[in-house]
Amino acid sequence: MKKGRAFAILGLVVVAGMVAASIAGALSGGSTNTTPTNPVTTQAPNSTQVAVGSSFNGKTVQLNVGQPLEITLDSNATTGFKWTLLDGTDPAILEQTGQSYIGPKTDLVGAGGQESWDFKALAKGQTTISMSYARPWESVPPVQTFTLTVNVQ
Repeated sequence: MKKGRAFAILGLVVVAGMVAASIAGALSGGSTNTTPTNPVTTQAPNSTQVAVGSSFNGKTVQLNVGQPLEITLDSNATTGFKWTLLDGTDPAILEQTGQSYIGPKTDLVGAGGQESWDFKALAKGQTTISMSYARPWESVPPVQTFTLTVNVQ
């Protein structure tokens, strides 16, 4: 009987460790708040959607008028953290057309997913998309930021 209880306790410790590691990984997001020194430019044909992720933080993308843009960033709704679009994106140049949360691809409790933000280029010009990852009710600096410069031609 003692042996069975010991295995049950060991199992709980292992599961708790896995949940903690999953949450820590989601919170770290694998990126920092620093801006890369060598921006990268990406351009695609008019109808092709440009899809970017956290590796584009601090970089520039080129869009044509009418071209869609999707930004997908790691997020973990179970922790209360979420991405927020900050003021500063010029709505005459770039329109936000959608936002969604994509749940985890595992049944592991506390596993993180992704947030997807959709935009459409409306007019020629340059604007910046700035986002912060924080708990909306806390008055502390965000744990992550994301910035993308968009040039529309």
